[in-house]
Amino acid sequence: KFKIPNVLSDADESKAINLNEKIASEKDKLNVNNVATLLARKEELLDVLFNDCVSKDAYLSSISSLVVQDLLSSNDNVSLEEPNATPPQIWLSMMLEKSRLLYILKATCDLDQHIQRALQSQRHWYFLYQFESMMDILISAAIYRQGTSELIDNNCISQYLSQLKCLTSRVFWTAYSSSQQNPNQSTLNPDNNSLSMECSRYLQLLTPCLRLIN
Repeated sequence: KFKIPNVLSDADESKAINLNEKIASEKDKLNVNNVATLLARKEELLDVLFNDCVSKDAYLSSISSLVVQDLLSSNDNVSLEEPNATPPQIWLSMMLEKSRLLYILKATCDLDQHIQRALQSQRHWYFLYQFESMMDILISAAIYRQGTSELIDNNCISQYLSQLKCLTSRVFWTAYSSSQQNPNQSTLNPDNNSLSMECSRYLQLLTPCLRLIN
């Protein structure tokens, strides 16, 4: 027998809509409170995060870089008392004041030798993740005109990225293989069997650089 589908009455539908609006409103309030709490200690917080970003501890650097990247890209729709400024813009302006962005660029490129050794030995892959997370900071900063100007004025591409020796090797582009050509699946990338692990790691370095240039 045909059953009449459950259909909300007008009153129940109205309650559901009101509930969704209330949830969205409470979420917005929570975001505003979180942003206000972070900005209340912004100098202290950014100092700690910045020192950890450029730390020689790859794990600490990666985690801190992810936090900074999030500060530069999240909550841009939160209204503040300060006119014509969003939370990401405030964090970016603070990074530009003491050339922190340029320092992160230099620290990122200083990983070059570590990455070369990691690629050659197929060990210590955490340097690649550290490089990628630090590059994400530069990419997030470059979304804004001030960040782009800072990177261009300091010759980000010609003086830094183009000097990375880990990007100049061509050996990784010859590492393509198929399952028929190489039955040893342990040497292949588990996410894409037609792409070797070596080439996948190389793309992990190249892709954020291309994203920043773009």
